[in-house]
Amino acid sequence: MHMCKSAEFERLARDNMDALYTRAIRIARTTAQAEALVQSTFSHAYSRFDTYDYSIGFRDWLFKILEMKSGKRNSR
Repeated sequence: MHMCKSAEFERLARDNMDALYTRAIRIARTTAQAEALVQSTFSHAYSRFDTYDYSIGFRDWLFKILEMKSGKRNSR
């Protein structure tokens, strides 16, 4: 991934980390599961960041990935 894109992803991820973790805690049964879910979500998002559609809010995109990874749908 291009350095500029990598830095952009890092900034966006950092800005949304607390919200993502809070959502993961609601979904997971333990903090360890929530942490693993967040890690898996960020890993997936980073690997697909080149295809990220900027018309979708980054937080919404992360939440969709989180829900997909957890097997949950519409858990808001």
